[in-house]
Amino acid sequence: MRKRLLVLLVLLLPAPLAAQEAEEAPRAEVGVFYEYQRDVNSDLNLHGFGGRFTGNLNRWLALETTLGIDPSRGAVPVRFIHQEFAAKLTYRRGRGGVFGFVGPGYNNARAFGFSDTRPTLKWGGGLEFYPSKHVGFRVDAGGLTTFFPGSRTSNFLLQPGISFRF
Repeated sequence: MRKRLLVLLVLLLPAPLAAQEAEEAPRAEVGVFYEYQRDVNSDLNLHGFGGRFTGNLNRWLALETTLGIDPSRGAVPVRFIHQEFAAKLTYRRGRGGVFGFVGPGYNNARAFGFSDTRPTLKWGGGLEFYPSKHVGFRVDAGGLTTFFPGSRTSNFLLQPGISFRF
């Protein structure tokens, strides 16, 4: 009887360990994204690209940084560069996840040799889908609030992209 119980335990023990391993978050992710930003002050639609690095502290909490570049192709050649450092809370289930993020950063606008840098706050949420262990698709939506002396602006921000997980 003891021998059968021991054999049964040895056969069943790997199953919970494999399930637990599948639900763990990868240690880090590197990604690229397309960026759409709606500038509320000038009714300007900004289209750009960027990159992200995410370090997962555990299954729920991650720290990440994003860098986005939005070159304007309008009558005034303005280039916006913004970088944020955010805390990301994620709920993962199976091959998908839902997350929220918030964090500070900066926004730099350049035009005609003039440069202006302001503090920002990025906030929002999104969805993740993992078709494989090392590749994930992600869509972020939220706001990018830029602070000026005595005022602030909040622009809508959409960032769909792909992540490589390791």
